[in-house]
Amino acid sequence: SHVRRRRMALRRMSSAAFEVLRSGVKGVWPTMITPFKANTAKSIDYEMVDRLTDWYIKSGSAGLFSVCLSSEFYQLTDEERLQLAGRVHQKAAGRVPVVACGTFGGPVETQAALVREMGKKVDAVVIVVNRLAEKEESNDVWLANVQKLLELTGDIPMGFYESPEPYLRVMTPEMLGWAVSTGRFYFHKDGSTDRQLVTEKIKAAQTSARLLDHSFGFYTAKAHFIKHVLDHGGFGFSGISANFYPWMHAWLCNNKDDKRADKVQHFIGVADNVIRQKYPRSAKLYLNKHYGLPITPTCRIHDMEPIEEELLKMKFAYEMMDEICRDTGIKMVNPQTLEDV
Repeated sequence: SHVRRRRMALRRMSSAAFEVLRSGVKGVWPTMITPFKANTAKSIDYEMVDRLTDWYIKSGSAGLFSVCLSSEFYQLTDEERLQLAGRVHQKAAGRVPVVACGTFGGPVETQAALVREMGKKVDAVVIVVNRLAEKEESNDVWLANVQKLLELTGDIPMGFYESPEPYLRVMTPEMLGWAVSTGRFYFHKDGSTDRQLVTEKIKAAQTSARLLDHSFGFYTAKAHFIKHVLDHGGFGFSGISANFYPWMHAWLCNNKDDKRADKVQHFIGVADNVIRQKYPRSAKLYLNKHYGLPITPTCRIHDMEPIEEELLKMKFAYEMMDEICRDTGIKMVNPQTLEDV
């Protein structure tokens, strides 16, 4: 059993997608929405999962973050979480790395069991930071639980996600530096809202990573921090708005010193306030309305209908995005046809 696990780990680590993750790549990692069928069970529409996967990749994504909060992961069963992550990884077929969350609460042993299963499906398994300690528990408790989880999960490559639900637990620079120094972590989606803290965390992570033979991908969840993160040695963005116009983030991450970069960053930062209303339903409506993608607006987390004002603001955001992309020469991709717009 141990030999088989080790062989699997080595096979994964020799894959092209894992090598990309290990060597580090600047860019955008969309937090993938989950398309559901409009039936009573609201079952996952796997054909649409395939379509979205192709669209994110064709739009210039550096990697894919499946089974995250945008995917409505708290509304999925463990079986669905594993199946969804496996399907995305299968469809990506080594073109980009795929990561997915594997910790959803309960005893560390229970979470470790799911991590081991998820480790067979994706390139790295992401720890939901707030699931390794209760809100009132100290960072020492959290660190002990992470250490225990690492001991129970062999050499599976890991990542972190500072999810805002059910509560935001932000790691300190010291915690992140320690984690990277273990050699197990390759991906981090940062939820910090303080620019100075972001800068210090990037520095701590990269200091530890330099001592190892691999890179550490630091991605902000904050649409208005993308250029700041890139300017301070971070790797890019992983968040909500990459479900609307991922090519803008991809362009910004690769052209941060271009004189037009500020304009693109300003749009992404301000438009974020519009598109996150009634999200993730807003993303499904947006792709359907503006590109004709036959995705249902169905969500499990809530089915709140956007009001007319919100729909109008989304239309304005779409038109502004389209104009900026045409002026800047950013290639847009239709998710329905997978052809350039």
